[in-house]
Amino acid sequence: EKMLWWPFTQHDLVKHVTVIDSRHGEDWWVYQDGGPAGDPPGLKRMLDGSASWWTQGVDASLHANLTRAIAYGSGRYGHVLFPETTNEAALGVARRLLEEGPGKGWATRVFFSDDGSTAVEVGLKMAFRKYMSDKGLLAKSEEELAGLRLRIVGMDGSYHGDTLGAMDCQAPSIFTGMKQMPWYDPRGYWIPSPSLGIVKGTWTLSLPFELTGVGAAELTFASKEAALDAKGREGGAVHKGYQALVKQSFDKAEEGGMTVGAVMLEAVMHGAGGMYMVDPLMQRTIAAEARTRGIPVVLDEVFAGLWRLGLVSAASIPGIVPDVACYAKLLTGGTIPMAVTLASEEIFETFRGSEKSDALLHGHSYTAHPTGCAVACAAMDIYSSADHNPNYQGEGKPLSPLWDEAKAAALSSSPGVARVLPMGTILAVELEVEGGGGYASGAAKGVVAKLKELGVHARPLGNVVYLMVTPTTQVASALQSCTAKSSERNRNLRFELRSARWLPVFYFRTCSGTSEIFEAQH
Repeated sequence: EKMLWWPFTQHDLVKHVTVIDSRHGEDWWVYQDGGPAGDPPGLKRMLDGSASWWTQGVDASLHANLTRAIAYGSGRYGHVLFPETTNEAALGVARRLLEEGPGKGWATRVFFSDDGSTAVEVGLKMAFRKYMSDKGLLAKSEEELAGLRLRIVGMDGSYHGDTLGAMDCQAPSIFTGMKQMPWYDPRGYWIPSPSLGIVKGTWTLSLPFELTGVGAAELTFASKEAALDAKGREGGAVHKGYQALVKQSFDKAEEGGMTVGAVMLEAVMHGAGGMYMVDPLMQRTIAAEARTRGIPVVLDEVFAGLWRLGLVSAASIPGIVPDVACYAKLLTGGTIPMAVTLASEEIFETFRGSEKSDALLHGHSYTAHPTGCAVACAAMDIYSSADHNPNYQGEGKPLSPLWDEAKAAALSSSPGVARVLPMGTILAVELEVEGGGGYASGAAKGVVAKLKELGVHARPLGNVVYLMVTPTTQVASALQSCTAKSSERNRNLRFELRSARWLPVFYFRTCSGTSEIFEAQH
């Protein structure tokens, strides 16, 4: 506490520090004092309920595969310079991403970087260059371009990282205020984000704006598949309303001498914004308008991509083919920091030229770190192999369901629950709070504290509690269970913990004694 400065943490509110001895698969071993039941102090097992900020990719049975890959990459290469060189590990990552992974069919180039925020900044440079090339702006002199004011069109509630350029791509929020970044210069126009989730037992579309002529039939859905069928929903009143709003937004974005040079979308799921699933029909509509206007589309899949939402690319949900896309988090299975930005050949061609100043002048000392590349190859092989991943159902298909939607629907009808979102490896539960929630809300503190007592480490997003498994998590027999009561709002919670797998069972009990039960497969 006297030496460290933790990210996203108010030190004055920290009451206990979790000391982690080691991890294996989805579990940590942490140092704990003796408990009230007389347990001796020592190492205790704790489930990593947030997948260590959404990075973890394998369960315990596959942990050794990644460890061997790291040892191989480190032993063979250590680190080697990347510009004008290559190596087996970097080529292996590129081949998997372009020929088998999220870039298949559209991307031809892989640019390596170190984290998701940097990958987004690289993507911005790529998109802006393409726009300027297409509009003939590159032929103009620096003096002629002095008045050019490029901006992006994005979506409200999105989050693209903490570096300056990435911050300027997101709408004003708690992350961008004067206390955080006095240099923040919002260089975008952000379209309101309609969202999907299970509300009171039904998949529901929540609109943050008025749409005329929209009936209840277009706001509720019989299944998740129906709600996510962006192409099938085209032509309806909601789609027409989206089209009008999007066209108006692009026009407004260019008022005051501004020029929209790129569209930046956090693909389908707004993670740091509160685990909100954006209506894919809206993102599909935005991308279509961008195509009409000749504006490149950048997809930020740092969180959602590489199977986090159950698909190798979340772009397949709205049916968007981007010009640029960014990946990190699950890329190395949760081991070594690494990110990539994928680009089409049309994007790459705009950086060709006879002078070095025409090139993409961006990079860092550990670009394409071969140890990271080696483990990224191993991780991607695991995700897309039926021999290793019990949830893999074949190329182009989603992972097998990881959450029981019928019981998620039951949970959404419980008192105190605003919405539930089971999607891919994620289960998110938004708690109802008075006066609004958001990232700064402390409404989930009681639930998180009780989970910790039960051996589950959770890190909420304000009033949203979420649990996250890996793409390879499998169902297994329960090996241990523990029961406890939470006094917060008279709720009782029970968790049956599985060895390296888990089956949360939530009981929400009101004062009158009625109870609702949610049981997830994991």
